[in-house]
Amino acid sequence: MYVEPRILIIGNSESGKSTVGRIVAEHLGTQQTSTSQMIVAEYTQAGHVTEDDVRQMKRSEAGRMELFRFANAIRDAGDPAHFAMRCLEHGSVVDGVRTPVEFAAARVHFDLCLWKEGGTPNGTDHLAKDNADFVIPHFDDGWETALREWLLAHLPGWLATPNGYVAGPYRAWQPNGEYDTDVMASRATDAAAWAKLLRGWGLRAFDPVNLFRPLDTWWGDKSARKILALCRIQAARFRPRDFVLLRYGWHDSAGVEEELPVLREETERIAYAEAGADNVQDYLAAFT
Repeated sequence: MYVEPRILIIGNSESGKSTVGRIVAEHLGTQQTSTSQMIVAEYTQAGHVTEDDVRQMKRSEAGRMELFRFANAIRDAGDPAHFAMRCLEHGSVVDGVRTPVEFAAARVHFDLCLWKEGGTPNGTDHLAKDNADFVIPHFDDGWETALREWLLAHLPGWLATPNGYVAGPYRAWQPNGEYDTDVMASRATDAAAWAKLLRGWGLRAFDPVNLFRPLDTWWGDKSARKILALCRIQAARFRPRDFVLLRYGWHDSAGVEEELPVLREETERIAYAEAGADNVQDYLAAFT
């Protein structure tokens, strides 16, 4: 059964994200929407100003920051991915996610994340190309035609790239009940190293230990439960050819124990870091 791919496009202001989105959406036969559109719609519905007034606001840094603060207040009150999820009600290609917290909460709902080079970061831009799976270069004169040709040549390969899910322990506590930040930092470094290995084999690495770190303080005491829910959403979007790597100590992680049945329903390609990097790479070589 065909499942329409969901694609998230990020980048600095005025980099051409919406143009990329329109080209990709036309190619996939879907709609492109922006979180900015959803923010403007809710801002006007709240009775602040008309849409014409908002268009004027967006031309100044002060106006953009006012909309940014309005949007953040809505995210603070509920789901950081609120506006991205509203976009998905209208189409499967979305742009405009700007902060690490919003990105962390929204990323699992998408199959692919693309960074568009160019533009100039302003006070609302807080992401970088490292957040994306693939980078779209900047094009000069006649750029839209060149961009379209380049995108359509690369998009099928991107969509076909298998995922690599790096699962394992995340949090650690001291005897007094506080986070053991040293152990957690070590685990984050370990997860990032395995994610890098998977990317070296041409997989799109999904590394929840590092992806979800911005949500720790955002969700407070509820973060563990909510982050596990996001992991399950990502696992449910896996395909049979995707790959799972269980890091050292995964069996001591209650979250992974709960995720594993979901992961196993989606793929049997599961390797264990305890076997060592060489054995993991031999296992990867059998599937890539």
